[in-house]
Amino acid sequence: MTWSTIEDAWGKDDVDENINNFYKNNQNNTYNVNGSPAYLNNQLEQQKVEQQKLEQDKIDKHKMEMKKLEDQQKQELNKNKFYHMVEKRLNLLEKNNSFVNNKIDKLTLRIESEIQNLGLQLQNLDFPEQMQTEYPENNYSQNMNDIILFIIFGIFILILMDSMYRLLQLKIKNI
Repeated sequence: MTWSTIEDAWGKDDVDENINNFYKNNQNNTYNVNGSPAYLNNQLEQQKVEQQKLEQDKIDKHKMEMKKLEDQQKQELNKNKFYHMVEKRLNLLEKNNSFVNNKIDKLTLRIESEIQNLGLQLQNLDFPEQMQTEYPENNYSQNMNDIILFIIFGIFILILMDSMYRLLQLKIKNI
């Protein structure tokens, strides 16, 4: 539909004449149809330049997003490498810990067997009855003291090993 005013729509004036007047008397230059083809070409060139700028901006934004994504992927890869390294070290520590625990268990069994052997040898020896009857209370209290000292020493060793294990864990976490 061509441009028309209210008067044109009601048929009071000639439509073609009003359109020609509109094109000739336009002060706003919003629809400058009377302009030369150079003006239209200039507008077309400006639109192309603006579109190219928009496309370039989109490309730049896409490149920035891709770079951010690559940086995030690199950070994730570095985190994964770090966690893998820490996991390997923890596994190695657990293996060493189990090895040490096995050695301790073997030594404990060996010591217990030696103690049993010594106990059997003591039972096989014949002591005079005077010695056994003379100091039964003292022997019992001495054995009790030895047991208490053995328990205290065992607790001390357990605390020492636990603190060393925790220190190693903290050192590994700080790496």
